[in-house]
Amino acid sequence: MAPKAAIRLFDDRHFFEMVDLRDFVGKRSNQQRRVRSRIIGSQGVGA
Repeated sequence: MAPKAAIRLFDDRHFFEMVDLRDFVGKRSNQQRRVRSRIIGSQGVGA
């Protein structure tokens, strides 16, 4: 799935934005892990 998702980034309608979770949840690793798990989800793909 990852290569197919990466190829979609060549389409001008799609974009990738990287954010630093520490800006939102602080530096505590357990908070970062919790938020990261919610973003990724149980199927391993983001929303």
